[in-house]
Amino acid sequence: MPVECEVNLSQNSADFTNLVKQKQLLRQQVLARRAKLTKEERAKASARATANFLERIELGQIELGQAANVALFWPIGDEIDTKELISALRAQGHNIGLPVIMGAGLPLVFRLWDTVSELIPAPFGTRIPPDNAPIMTPSHIVVPLAGIDGNGGRLGYGKGFYDMTIATFVPRPLLIGFAFAAQKLEFVPQSP
Repeated sequence: MPVECEVNLSQNSADFTNLVKQKQLLRQQVLARRAKLTKEERAKASARATANFLERIELGQIELGQAANVALFWPIGDEIDTKELISALRAQGHNIGLPVIMGAGLPLVFRLWDTVSELIPAPFGTRIPPDNAPIMTPSHIVVPLAGIDGNGGRLGYGKGFYDMTIATFVPRPLLIGFAFAAQKLEFVPQSP
């Protein structure tokens, strides 16, 4: 069931400060709902989401030498588990990249990961490929999110790393939200 949040985006109240506050409230509500999922519910939903992804998302035709460069994220906390999806896509022959934070106010880079090399601990409790792993330009980005609406409006975690990074790509990669159904929202306010 989507979270309902009173959002007023009239011309007088659509200033940046109000938008940030609205998103913070919505983020708190949806992340609290996600946190209520049990470990078993998260595992089952992650497996279902992986199966749906593999069935529905066209990445490239490996047999024609068209492997996709897929940027994914390593799950943290109670996020949806991407590890099974990473393994399946790598087994299909696609290239996998994981995000690396280069610093505050800087876009992410995606480093190739062969699923064999050891990952190293990184900020926010995630794991990343070693510094010597090549940088990958993604054709597809599987985006982490706090919430999403039916129009594809994404509510991130509030640091802006993905928004900043996506804006740097020309052409823009195909963006794919990957989350639990409990993270679906009626409406995600966006900047004017």
